[in-house]
Amino acid sequence: CGMGIGTASEIALALKSWKKVVLLSDHPESQQFFCSLSQENVFLATSPDAAIELVKTILNQD
Repeated sequence: CGMGIGTASEIALALKSWKKVVLLSDHPESQQFFCSLSQENVFLATSPDAAIELVKTILNQD
């Protein structure tokens, strides 16, 4: 997915609300930035299939 200003603000709002976020992005700068804000709520996926598996895992934990 793209990493524009709107996407960044939505991710920031989710993290501020203590929501879990799955990033499907190959931008290392974005990954590092959001992980630095909330390591426990940011999950990195390398493909759509990996993102789906991460979401399933997260939902099963809650």
